[in-house]
Amino acid sequence: MSITKLTLLAASFLALTTAMWAQGGVQSEAATTYTGKFVYSFTITIESTISTSVPIYCYAKVQTSDSGDTLSETGSVTATRSGSSATCTVTLPYSWSLATESSDKVNLSFEVAADTSLEYPPVRDVNHQLGQISVPANGATTTEKISVVM
Repeated sequence: MSITKLTLLAASFLALTTAMWAQGGVQSEAATTYTGKFVYSFTITIESTISTSVPIYCYAKVQTSDSGDTLSETGSVTATRSGSSATCTVTLPYSWSLATESSDKVNLSFEVAADTSLEYPPVRDVNHQLGQISVPANGATTTEKISVVM
């Protein structure tokens, strides 16, 4: 192979590698797998007129970005109602491969909805961002206690 072809090949490889690096396709650090779980524990006070036949659902979401990849976990359960209150717990186990965990942030959000499959919009809906936290220590259980009035 001639020196010109080798030079062009090397230049092409360098350009491709630089482009991949800029887009997050090449990681500068080795990734470590982080596992754990997020537990959202809901206490719901029902002040709106919501028939006892209408189920209340609790939704939880966690999301992070690492080296250009978005990683998220979501889950939902049906709340247990008792008079003018309801409770539910959503557990989100995760296993994330992270290269930049020391600077990554996890976004926490939830939704509580009184809904039936026949009604849109829902009878009542509460949707909030809880904010950001640092990536929890490997193996940690992170609990969020949430009080909602609907």
